[in-house]
Amino acid sequence: MRDSVTISIESGVPVSELIKYFQSIAATQDQRRFTGSGWAIEVISSKEVQMGMLTLPRTKLLFQGSPETVKALVDEFRMRFLSAGG
Repeated sequence: MRDSVTISIESGVPVSELIKYFQSIAATQDQRRFTGSGWAIEVISSKEVQMGMLTLPRTKLLFQGSPETVKALVDEFRMRFLSAGG
């Protein structure tokens, strides 16, 4: 992708939910790489982190594409998985 940027995000959303979401917005999928018109999202790694009694998922994601497209994808991703603590 010409003139592309890559943004790395670490997510606490379970991998299964991430995969379902990316499948719903992608035109194609190759294992853990999802692509659309001028963009790609890759699920790089996933692990569980122990915080006291809690076990939390941590998944590294790479968003690639034009700066405008990546910003829109990241903003949409954050809104989709926005949650409030409490």
